[in-house]
Amino acid sequence: MLTWRMPCPHCNGPNDVAMEGRCVSCQYCGAGLWVRFPDGVPTVAAPSRTGRREAVFAWDRFLKKQKQPLSEPGCDARLVYVPFWRISALVAIYSESPEAWQTEESSRIREGAFFEFLESRPVETVPSDEATSDPWTIKPWDLTVPAFREGQWGLESLGVRTQTVALSGCSTHPMSKPDCWWRISTRTDYALTRLTQAVTSVLVQGSRPKNANHHIIAPQVSLIFWPVWLLSDHGQNVVRSVEIDGVSGDVIRQTGAPPSLETATQEVEGEPPALLPHRCSACGADLPVGENLYVFPCANCLQLTVHANRGERQTIMCEFADTASDAGDKWFPFWMFEPGPILVPAFPIRNFLRLARFGVIMSGQPRTFSHREIFPGHMAGVSLSVEVAAELAGIIDNQRSVKRLRNGADTIPDPSAESQGWINPRLVFAPLKSTGGELVDPLTGCCLATSVLSPS
Repeated sequence: MLTWRMPCPHCNGPNDVAMEGRCVSCQYCGAGLWVRFPDGVPTVAAPSRTGRREAVFAWDRFLKKQKQPLSEPGCDARLVYVPFWRISALVAIYSESPEAWQTEESSRIREGAFFEFLESRPVETVPSDEATSDPWTIKPWDLTVPAFREGQWGLESLGVRTQTVALSGCSTHPMSKPDCWWRISTRTDYALTRLTQAVTSVLVQGSRPKNANHHIIAPQVSLIFWPVWLLSDHGQNVVRSVEIDGVSGDVIRQTGAPPSLETATQEVEGEPPALLPHRCSACGADLPVGENLYVFPCANCLQLTVHANRGERQTIMCEFADTASDAGDKWFPFWMFEPGPILVPAFPIRNFLRLARFGVIMSGQPRTFSHREIFPGHMAGVSLSVEVAAELAGIIDNQRSVKRLRNGADTIPDPSAESQGWINPRLVFAPLKSTGGELVDPLTGCCLATSVLSPS
């Protein structure tokens, strides 16, 4: 999990915050804090853990193993921060022929943890008995790609290394001061293209049917500067250079002449995320803290403050189902979209395919909602952003249409939420009865196992 280190606005204590987090308690003073992302691409850097002396020692050890002369005394050493795009998204893979998935190999892969071929990040998947009955697979995907021209530096991907160190703002990283920052020569579109290529490559090499396609949901791009020691000397009248990873201290590659630093810069543009006081947008009262939540009810003025995908905050209204409920029922949140309407579960269901299936059930019956002056006593937290929900709405509508097709309909709509024009997102709450280990929708009688819910 990618983490960023940011100072608390109250006590200035450093806090390590996961990228997926939106709200935390300060690790030092305990104050509630929310994460404000910049309007542009978040820009952070990994502090170097390797000094000049350690970098030279690492090169000498490498040269000794290669039976080459050791480095010359006083060799040139530069600490360069090299840029990488990091992109995180949900990837929905769709096949029009679920029967094509029913192979021994594909069932075996989906039963365990699926490791991405670039990032080696384990992803929870659907058991084989469910996967073979549904054309969808939905899973998170992480990728880091160079923000410089191919071949300029030895690092081609940061992989899971970004998860081993807390990143920080480029102007506040606490370790070695860089000699220069390498200029960015690619754009965010390049990162999105590389993600598409990676997903397509996995589809081609895997056991998916030939007519499988994919849809990238809510991609988030950030810029990470990674420290690299560039050492060079002129031993025996031959120019040689080596690149040392500033975090791990490992040799990346040894080459001849080092890359020219004439185009590098002494300053870097870009803004890191920031921590701000977590208070109600309407009355200023402190809000409850929940690391995985996007909506926070104010106990003082009964307003709801929502966190958008980039950390913007606004006060919103919510509505409650007119379904008859008991005093002990718990109310669960849904994002509702028109036309449809489509209801997307906004509470923490660990598996996105189960989330979409339950959305199909909830969207299958007409429901009426209205405002209330007083909130119900038991309300589950909202853990899904409206941006992600808007794109999952297209998948839910597609699944509903598959069922209609089996009942005689003519066509299935494009699963892309953008093509459907989902509008007027609203936050609504509906009651679910807890019966044994299941949550029961009182309107349809359909159940959701509580075991699929993430721990709160």
